[in-house]
Amino acid sequence: MVTLIRFPKIDANIETATVTAWLKREGEAVAPGDVLAEITTDKGVVEFEATAAGTLRRITAPEGSMVPVGYVLALIGDPADALPDVAAENAGIAPDSCTLPKLT
Repeated sequence: MVTLIRFPKIDANIETATVTAWLKREGEAVAPGDVLAEITTDKGVVEFEATAAGTLRRITAPEGSMVPVGYVLALIGDPADALPDVAAENAGIAPDSCTLPKLT
């Protein structure tokens, strides 16, 4: 089963953040609590942790991307599992101020 890793609501006043650095790479094994990335908000840098175990299958927000709360940042799962349509999952949640990659 593939787990969608979304940017969570970390503060009542934060609606967007920038992915500063990915600390794990696609294809690496991850466990709950592993730090996947550093996310920068207007309040500082936050370590973003995995919430599931498996292989980091896909990163959907490259470094430098500004993402909204709820955006799917990455997919974690078994390498044999089919990946869901992330573009559909993220459709309509990004305000105009966000700089998101085009997903294929």
